[in-house]
Amino acid sequence: MGIEKNLRCWQNNQTMTNTLTKLTLVLVGILVGWGIFWVCSYSSPKNGSDFYVELEEIFKYSTTEIRGEADSCEGGKSKTVGAVLGSIFQSNMKMKRNNVSLLCHDRECGLIYDYCKPWQTQECGSRILRFGLNENMKIKPDSFVCIDVP
Repeated sequence: MGIEKNLRCWQNNQTMTNTLTKLTLVLVGILVGWGIFWVCSYSSPKNGSDFYVELEEIFKYSTTEIRGEADSCEGGKSKTVGAVLGSIFQSNMKMKRNNVSLLCHDRECGLIYDYCKPWQTQECGSRILRFGLNENMKIKPDSFVCIDVP
């Protein structure tokens, strides 16, 4: 009788130990998964650009006006490249993460500020300062376009 009682007690302890082990493994998995997601959300994505344009080159055109149909950005007092750059970087400074990227492909480049959070499906968008490059891979001053994407 005493042996059976001890055996049942040992089996109950073994079952409880197995349950606690499984629960611990699930919690460790959740913590590791969250940690990997957090680290990856701050890492730099690989740039899919064919080539790279230095920001300094874009800033040289700060006083260049963006006129007429080339300006579809809302707000702003001055319609210059510098004003658009200022609005992009000012908006980005309000965020915890860097949401600005510079992408180039086929002699077209865009400085993009994305203000969508991963969980948002509405009320987000982008501001894009698009410009073209000539045959020598230099910025064409008359190619600047400002686009707000809702």
